[in-house]
Amino acid sequence: MVAPREQVQVATPEAVALTLDIAGLGYRALAWLVDAAVLFTAWFTVLFAVSFIRNFDLPQLLGLAGWLQALLVLSVFAINWGYGLVFETLWRGQTPGKRFLKLRVVRTDGSPATFVDLAIRNLCRAIDFLPALYAAGIISIALTDQGRRLGDLVAGTMVIRERDFDLGRYAPRPSRGAATSQAPLPPEQLE
Repeated sequence: MVAPREQVQVATPEAVALTLDIAGLGYRALAWLVDAAVLFTAWFTVLFAVSFIRNFDLPQLLGLAGWLQALLVLSVFAINWGYGLVFETLWRGQTPGKRFLKLRVVRTDGSPATFVDLAIRNLCRAIDFLPALYAAGIISIALTDQGRRLGDLVAGTMVIRERDFDLGRYAPRPSRGAATSQAPLPPEQLE
């Protein structure tokens, strides 16, 4: 088994070397749990609203026509697949779970992931889930050196941890002997 690297070096077209922190299995699992909680809450809210409005129960669901059951399964897939795709597209590679844990999906060259990359990545989530509980995805993350699941391998993406930067050190410093605070000019001096 290959131990995942904690960092990866990528070179930009401007020949600048970037060091990206790879998100490990623990960070990714916690982000997935946050996203699963959001999805569960959304599904629970919808089912509660439907049951409240129509006195909905499970035997009625099982009694639906075959095409309605198929439509229901397709809508569940579309919502679960669309959740990751929509959030990662709108939030530039982040779902609520990834945003909470400061993770981001990027291409393997460090550039932002495109809509097509994210669509392929999220479509392969069904394969990563096999045979159960993301077993294939977990094994793939453990065996690849950049901690990439099968969807990441197919889409050419990876999940990184964002760093916090202290940009305060780049703030202009007052010169010696200069007043530290400047008062605004009175209106008569502005003319």
